[in-house]
Amino acid sequence: MILLTADLHGNNTDLNPRPICVNPWLNFLSMKISITVKPNAKTNEVIQQDDGTFLVKVNAPPHDGKANEKVIELLAKHFSTAKRNVNIISGMTSKKKIVEIEK
Repeated sequence: MILLTADLHGNNTDLNPRPICVNPWLNFLSMKISITVKPNAKTNEVIQQDDGTFLVKVNAPPHDGKANEKVIELLAKHFSTAKRNVNIISGMTSKKKIVEIEK
């Protein structure tokens, strides 16, 4: 999510900051992201790193695709889309993955 500051009239200003949200989906039908998965974590969460990649912590074990299923579920919730719109492109058996997310 991208945050900007604006005054009540929509002008950018530092004098009267008001947080507004910019939707990253406005011009894209799909995007590909790099993720690192941490299976068997204590919590389920998606964290955006400073380099633009994502760390996805899941409490599911990395056996029988359970961690991948949880990754898809978490990313769908994080990006407000259906699970069917989240596809692991590469890295099915690796902690490093490329994921495509459709609108």
